[in-house]
Amino acid sequence: MIIEHEFLEQVAESSFDWSLRASVEFIATYKDPWPVLRALHRDHCLTLNDGKGNPLPTWKTEEIFRNHEVPAGTEVIVKVTEAGIKRAND
Repeated sequence: MIIEHEFLEQVAESSFDWSLRASVEFIATYKDPWPVLRALHRDHCLTLNDGKGNPLPTWKTEEIFRNHEVPAGTEVIVKVTEAGIKRAND
């Protein structure tokens, strides 16, 4: 199993929003989640969004990846893009 594809499929097909925290926990059962999430974000396969669904500013996303954590009191939702869906199905 390729965890990146499995993760993208799970998030894309889910009927609920995946938090960044849940995403980290899911990927961490297989490998270090932060390089995976950073690469998927860099490849435009996913976006990080606030609780209202708006994409986070670039500086905030980079801060999260740099610190390997979600700032306290911040809700971050992971959304799969069309590129991510295509990648999951390849």
